[in-house]
Amino acid sequence: MQNLLKILVFNEAHNYTRQKINSNYKTEKQIGNYIVVYFNTSNSYIVLDKNTHTYFKAYKTAKTKVAYLTLLGTTSNSELNILFYDTFFELENTIPIKKSKPLDIVFSKSTPLVKYLTYQNLVCQVASNNMDTLQDASSSYQHLETDIQNSSHTLTIQENASTMALKNTSGQVWSWSLHEKHVFQGKFSFELLNAIHQKTEQDWIGTLHASTIGNGEEGIMLVGNSGSGKSTLATLLMLQGFDLIADDMSAMLLENNHIAVLPAAISVKEKAFNTIAPLVPDFQSLPTQYINTKKGYVTYVPPLPLKNPNCLSYPCKNLVLVRYSQTPIATQLKQGAEKTILEELISESWLAHNEVHAKAFLDWLGSVNFYELKYHNNQEAIAAVSSLF
Repeated sequence: MQNLLKILVFNEAHNYTRQKINSNYKTEKQIGNYIVVYFNTSNSYIVLDKNTHTYFKAYKTAKTKVAYLTLLGTTSNSELNILFYDTFFELENTIPIKKSKPLDIVFSKSTPLVKYLTYQNLVCQVASNNMDTLQDASSSYQHLETDIQNSSHTLTIQENASTMALKNTSGQVWSWSLHEKHVFQGKFSFELLNAIHQKTEQDWIGTLHASTIGNGEEGIMLVGNSGSGKSTLATLLMLQGFDLIADDMSAMLLENNHIAVLPAAISVKEKAFNTIAPLVPDFQSLPTQYINTKKGYVTYVPPLPLKNPNCLSYPCKNLVLVRYSQTPIATQLKQGAEKTILEELISESWLAHNEVHAKAFLDWLGSVNFYELKYHNNQEAIAAVSSLF
């Protein structure tokens, strides 16, 4: 705690004033027994319970650290008081570092490797100068490949010895090091999503790290960190007749908080092959890709046709935290787990850096139901999730 005391001495000596205090806290929402606060400068969210929210209320009121500590009083834990103050101050004042675009990438006038993807009325040309990178980007969309070549959109991928870049139809360019391939793949999916829905980045609240299934009228979002079983459960629910709205990347529209359809295949991990393979015809012939040592191989199971093929976005009223147990346990679906869901969902998602978008996101979170599902038996889990529609 010595570092915190040093910070206190330094800050008290300068006795700085927080100039933005009157405008930086418009976005705050109580969700169950917790309060979520959005800090616009850093584009950050923090989840507080009623006790820790007391510290934040003092922070909002006071303009200096001295005034903050005076408000809390000398009888409270001074080291904890300082810790909260420094946390709030950092969230309020830290400006996210924007990665500069590498300058050593040049798009050639022609790219020799081309695929065409089609969905609804969209035909998108995907071109690259590297076969492996083209395959990595499009593996989960192989079921959308077409011979039709009158494309209305283009996504062009360029790679050199150190950098990969993506350019969309309007000429916007993003680039990454070769070690950031997973970020590139996420952006590729996002730009394809924009093309399908005729949207741009500002039209989205964010892309949530969750799988969403539906019944043709509304969706249920399955939340959980990697390895929790959400994609496997989403696959099983799809094979039982539910719609797959999105796997692992659920994009939320600003205009209505609906989750948009992303027609990517579900990435079934190797440990779930024995469960899924008997249920999917020609499973062995589906596209398979090695991800990394942790995830191993994944097989891409294409989504089945939607119940309402003309509807490309759905409201979502229920969030379910998925917790698969490898050892037999009684299946339990219960309301709650707000804090865990909020922390896992927010920390793993891309959320727009905009106070209007943040307010819409928190308003949506304040309107949904939170559940936790613990299970081992797949059929019981399917029945439990089905009961929420």
